[in-house]
Amino acid sequence: MRAKVGVLAFFFLLATGLASAHQQTIQGRWEFAITSGATEYQLDNMGQPDISTVLLQTGNTLTNIPIFTFNALLQDVVGYNNVAASGTIDEHGCVSITFTVGNGGDSSQAVFNYVFTGKLGKQDEATVITGTYTTTESSTYSNGSGNFTATFFPDFTGALYEGTLIGPDNGPGPSNIPFNINPTTDPDHSVSGTVNVFNFTDGQGDACFAGPLTMVPGLGGEGDAAFATGVFLDITAKDSAGNLLWLNTYSVEPDGFNPAALNLEYDPTTALPTNLSNAGTNNEYAGSYSITGGPCDGFGDGDISVYLVKNHKHERQNYRNHHYRHEANPHD
Repeated sequence: MRAKVGVLAFFFLLATGLASAHQQTIQGRWEFAITSGATEYQLDNMGQPDISTVLLQTGNTLTNIPIFTFNALLQDVVGYNNVAASGTIDEHGCVSITFTVGNGGDSSQAVFNYVFTGKLGKQDEATVITGTYTTTESSTYSNGSGNFTATFFPDFTGALYEGTLIGPDNGPGPSNIPFNINPTTDPDHSVSGTVNVFNFTDGQGDACFAGPLTMVPGLGGEGDAAFATGVFLDITAKDSAGNLLWLNTYSVEPDGFNPAALNLEYDPTTALPTNLSNAGTNNEYAGSYSITGGPCDGFGDGDISVYLVKNHKHERQNYRNHHYRHEANPHD
């Protein structure tokens, strides 16, 4: 009898050890939407505060990629490559993560942080972290604490997207120009792939681009890389003549307007969408484009739409002027 009890105890301890060793994995793109606690001054001047980032995970330790982290925090006047994160996730999906907003050596901006504490789960089929936060941001911008919802977005795996570029708002070119893209997330979390733009001319018969364009991957410097972070997909693509196409887009709900991050509002004066089927997906993107170089230099417009058509692996404002200051791209 003692032998049987000993065996049962062994298997109980083994099962307990396996359960406790189960690791929750959340590495990838996250959009942290701050749903309460912002002051009217923040809301009136920049809108709802949030943080777009790429989280990295080693064991239960969390960090981020600062160069791919942007925010809508009005106190942050540096706005680029100055937000570092550190945190943990346990086997139960409990998350604690601190975003420290630096000042790049500019003492006129105080260093402040946001500490998010929440639980991993599902909401409207999306993977989310929900919970509360505290912040040391100035009381001009925040009441010091509140609630948040963070939404996960998957990597790109060579899926094919099709869309149209609206005719340029500052040139005689055609309208509704078809194009397609096939983005893939690389190991360094930048994005690679190709862009094909069809029948886009300067209005004088000269093609805007010399054939297909190749997305510029890697972390070589400001504005150089095509990348995805949080709700955003930003594409820098170059043709054989060196002409550049910039696509600044964000994942949207089926209304083609509101961000596909849960509880993130495009416009606080309007109601959140009722159809949330795109939440936490790469199904559909909206945004703007611009062109640098060649006969169509300076062309651009603030209304484009991009739709997923095949997954190989089964001044109207452009989202608050393309998500805050977004200094990573000099064309904004």
